[in-house]
Amino acid sequence: MPAETPPLSRPERVGHHGPDGNQARPGKQAEDGGRLEEMSLGVVMFEDMQASTALKRAVTKQSDEHAFQELRKQHDRILSRIVTRDGAGQIVKWTGDGMIALVRAPSVAVERAIEIQEEMHAPPPDQGAAATSA
Repeated sequence: MPAETPPLSRPERVGHHGPDGNQARPGKQAEDGGRLEEMSLGVVMFEDMQASTALKRAVTKQSDEHAFQELRKQHDRILSRIVTRDGAGQIVKWTGDGMIALVRAPSVAVERAIEIQEEMHAPPPDQGAAATSA
């Protein structure tokens, strides 16, 4: 007969212990004035435009600086929409041609990273329609 698997335990709470030796309850301040913290798992996600300097040169050669900045703004809107959807993540810093975000779970970070790649590699809506009708 297989051994019984123990139930998953709750995250360990990190904080101060009260005078009775017991750990203070979550959501309350410890009796000695310390702050309680609860451990959690999250992911730091980095994203960066591949070869953005070369892309900027190519775009500004054909058009101007404004055209590249519009392209970068579109990139940033896509990232923001995907990362922050459903409260899954929060962008904490824009890096000029990328971002740093905190995502609540590893699986969500992977799903959102794949979604970003797929959207970045998809043809623009006007080109996609032309490609399917040809």
